This record gives sequence, structure tokens and C-alpha cells, in this order.
Amino acid sequence: MWFAVNAKPGCEREVCGFLRKALASARAAECVVRASAGAADGAAECAVRAGAIASSGADAADAAADVAEERDFQVFVPLAEVRDGAAEPLVPGCVLLCAPSARDARGVLRRARVPEAMLATNATTLVELSAGEADVLLAFSGEGRVAAFTEATALSGGGFRAASGALVGRERAVSRKSSRKKRAWLPVTLGGRTTEACLGLRITRKGAPADA
Repeated sequence: MWFAVNAKPGCEREVCGFLRKALASARAAECVVRASAGAADGAAECAVRAGAIASSGADAADAAADVAEERDFQVFVPLAEVRDGAAEPLVPGCVLLCAPSARDARGVLRRARVPEAMLATNATTLVELSAGEADVLLAFSGEGRVAAFTEATALSGGGFRAASGALVGRERAVSRKSSRKKRAWLPVTLGGRTTEACLGLRITRKGAPADA
């Protein structure tokens, strides 16, 4: 299941860092619980990870009970290339969290102890995404994958045709654009609430008519 954690714009990476630290602590806690129960496999690795619990103050039994295996979780900020290789959040304020259930997602957020000043004040902190909403965001940017900057040709009538980048085939979805800022915006929904994704766009020259 995919969830959006609504951060204050500009604080996305910091919020993501808190969530990742919470996951790391929970994984280490689970490892220690398995080792203390006599599990042979991975016992040495568990001993190495134990220090993470002491530094975070996490309760091993609670963390192990609430959090599933590492493969079931992901947390990252969807990114879009906007200029010269630089990347910015695809949806301002959005951090994506994948968890087996809403209970698991709430547990991660609770243990992360994200400062309130870093969270959005005009939206619910944790929002479950529909499969369609998640698919739209993941089509642009996944963990370790950035939405590519779009190079396009101008069309008469104000339109454009993308030659490369994330907006190829998605030109009609763009609701507004700025040649000066080299940005394009298109509507997306997070838990039923409409917001905007922002991607890099450079329109370089005049081209064919818009209906060509």
C-alpha cells in the first residue's frame, strides 16, 4: 500500500530522513528480538545493528511487533529534474511511503517523531493513495529514479511537442507552463485531494501547427 506523508514544502528530504531512521531502528530491533530468541541466521548482523536501537531509544519489542520485513517498506521523495541535472520534489510537500498496511504506516510515522514544524498544516499528515494515484506518481519517479527534464518544440496555438523527457506523450495533461522558469505543472491527486506535480520543461523553437 502506498501513502503520502504531507511535509511542509522545502522540508521533504528532512522528513524522509526521519522516516528512514525510524525504519532502520525498527529493522535493527526486529533483528535483536530474533537473535535473543535463538535464531541462528543473521545473528552476527543483529549484534552489529543493536547499537542503532540504543541511539534512537526505540523499544525493541514494540518495533519488532509493529514493523514487517525490510522488503515490505519503501520511503523516498519523488523527484523531477528541473535544470542542469538539479532535482526538486515532483509534488511539493510529498514524501511517498510504502507499507504493508495503514497500521504499519502509522507505526513508522509515530516512531519517526517528525517535528511538527516540518509537516504540512493544511492537510492530513498521512494519506492513503489509491492504486491509480500511486501509479501516476511512480510512472514519473521511483526510488532512485528522477523524472527526466523535458525538451520540447513549440507548436502554434501555444502547445508543445515533447521530444524527450518525462512529458513525452503527456503534453495534454499539462495545465500550465512557464518558459521563463522552465517548468510545467499538471494536476495529480493525493488521497482524493487535487494538487500539482512540477516538472522541468524547455521549449526551444517553433514547430508544426498544434493540430499536426
